[in-house]
Amino acid sequence: MSLTTQKQIMKLMLTVAVGLAIVPGSGHAVELGLTPSHVFSLWTNINTALVTTGSAVTGDDDVSRRLAGMSPAAFHDKTPGNVLEQVAAFRDKLDRLKAASGLKATQVYRDPEGGEVTPSVVFLNSGHVLDSLVLLLIHSDSKRLVGGFYARHEISGKTPSNVFGLVDLANRRMDALMRTVTN
Repeated sequence: MSLTTQKQIMKLMLTVAVGLAIVPGSGHAVELGLTPSHVFSLWTNINTALVTTGSAVTGDDDVSRRLAGMSPAAFHDKTPGNVLEQVAAFRDKLDRLKAASGLKATQVYRDPEGGEVTPSVVFLNSGHVLDSLVLLLIHSDSKRLVGGFYARHEISGKTPSNVFGLVDLANRRMDALMRTVTN
């Protein structure tokens, strides 16, 4: 698949995600029927893409091996709002890495009505993060196939605490990658 085709696919996916965001919800929160399991699936893909990005950005396969060797920690009693805070922390780090490559910052979804944070709001922001990470990967390695990072996983029964664990893992992996890049 050519780089142009990959970019067109990513733009289409982003357009669909943004289009879904304007579908009327409860009036006080964006709710698209998405669950923590859907968000967990996205962060599974983000972590996989991040491990691959490690070697693409540094040119060192050992970096990816070290990132892959990291495991998620267990958390309890987390809310979608807690998860969104972790997503924002990851996005900030990703944007610093992207800026060093001359790339634009990651898009942020904000509920126009300022409603409560739902799994749908976390999902939309996580989708922007995945797209942004994949763009960095393509920028670093234009021959890399990226379609697999958009796989849909059949996952059920996940909680915000489970998602928080994957986002925390991504944050720790990003911290390790950034230490490698700045050394």
